[in-house]
Amino acid sequence: MLKIAICDDEKIFTEKIETIISEYLEKQHIEYKIACFISGKEFIKLEEKMKKFDVVFMDINMDDLDGIETAKEMRRFCPDTFLIFVTAFINYTLDGYKVEAIRYVLKDYETLSEGITEALDTVIEKLNIGVKLVTYNFVDIGYKSVTLGQIMYVENNLHKINFHLMEHGIEKIYAIYRKLDEIESDFDSEDLVRTHQSFLVNMKYVCAVERYLAKLENGTEIPISKQRFRQTQNAFIREKGAI
Repeated sequence: MLKIAICDDEKIFTEKIETIISEYLEKQHIEYKIACFISGKEFIKLEEKMKKFDVVFMDINMDDLDGIETAKEMRRFCPDTFLIFVTAFINYTLDGYKVEAIRYVLKDYETLSEGITEALDTVIEKLNIGVKLVTYNFVDIGYKSVTLGQIMYVENNLHKINFHLMEHGIEKIYAIYRKLDEIESDFDSEDLVRTHQSFLVNMKYVCAVERYLAKLENGTEIPISKQRFRQTQNAFIREKGAI
């Protein structure tokens, strides 16, 4: 799940940037969430909550608090977030280096899409987001390809396996006759953690780990066995970048 913020006080450009990002990530089969902010002041009110974003597209020329000052405040909480400046004027290069912007994208309708696409290519490469498709023959719908980014969790339910997938912001459930061990092996990813004999959980959707529950962003609570608690806790810390 790639989490993206757009901070721009021009609604028409915010909507355009959001559309370009959405189309790009859907073609890449990458699950994502986009949040839009109409000013730098609105964005920095999040304080530590800014950490949840992997990428921020920031307009430089905003009223009240410009993008450079907003980025400086953001860096207090988010040293590792990818920052991409969107601007009508390429004259902030030195200031951009100071806040570690990885790209400048020109606010120009002819080149905006190309600039955003190139910036996202760089982010995905740096994050090493490899999109692996695994095709399953689900009970009610037949063959369907699944990416790791879509999986919220997988549960063993009697003789079936239920996939809980996030598709365009909506949770969908699909059933298949397989073993949980096989699903774990199919993806072979440290993000997909066996919290319990009957559950595989994608750490990217987990917002808290307690004794003995993993809490997902949508409010679902997944059990964690005592034997797997430390493993799950360490995976959560690794995912959130706390160590």
